[in-house]
Amino acid sequence: MFDGYVTDELAWSILKELQSGRGISFIYKDEYYYKDDFANVKITPYNFSSVYDDFLNCRLGLLNYSFDDIKYAVIHFNGKTKV
Repeated sequence: MFDGYVTDELAWSILKELQSGRGISFIYKDEYYYKDDFANVKITPYNFSSVYDDFLNCRLGLLNYSFDDIKYAVIHFNGKTKV
C-alpha cells in the first residue's frame, strides 16, 4: 500500500520545484498487488501557479483556528450552506 506521506522538508522541496517550473517524479512500487511492477509518476508544473494561487487565496478565507483549538467542538452543517 502506498503511504503517500512526505516530510515537511520534502514537501517544501516539491513546492519549490513546482513553483520554479520544474516537474518532479518518483517511482512507486506496489508491495501488495503487483510486487514485480513499478509505476513512474511525474507531477508537472503545468498550470501550477494559478492553482496554487487559488489555494493560497482559499486559505486566507479560513478561520484562524488550529486543530487543537476546535478538536472537541461539534460543528453542524445544515446542508444548505454553500461553500
